[in-house]
Amino acid sequence: MVEAAQAGATSELAHQQASMAVQRSTFKFGHFLALSCIFSALWCIVTSFTQFGVLEPTEDIATSEWSDGCQDGLQFCICPRETVCADRVVDLVYLGIARTSVYLVYPFLICLFLSKSNHLTAYLQTTVFSVFVEFADMHHLHVFGA
Repeated sequence: MVEAAQAGATSELAHQQASMAVQRSTFKFGHFLALSCIFSALWCIVTSFTQFGVLEPTEDIATSEWSDGCQDGLQFCICPRETVCADRVVDLVYLGIARTSVYLVYPFLICLFLSKSNHLTAYLQTTVFSVFVEFADMHHLHVFGA
């Protein structure tokens, strides 16, 4: 009788330790995911709203058939085609909000998709990545994302 109680206690302790290991890996993965989302949003800002991205000088935009150039005193604006022509400050703000919010969630959406790919997660469980991320039960990712 005592041996059965000890075996039950040992089993319960092993289950608690396994649960804590999954929670720790989830916490680390959550930090990685948050950093990936922030990096993605910063990438959007750099590639969209700097001169290294799609900003064009007002002289180049004035030669296009759908815009007369940047307005509101802007020297640079975004106007690659008629449907995406942000040549005023308010247009740039709205375009910035739209693009940044989409880029912010890209890594999370990719992880959500991959978490339900059972063959991929089964394969990743056999790789070295399984040391850092618990691929056996990825449902916690959906709970994390609400």
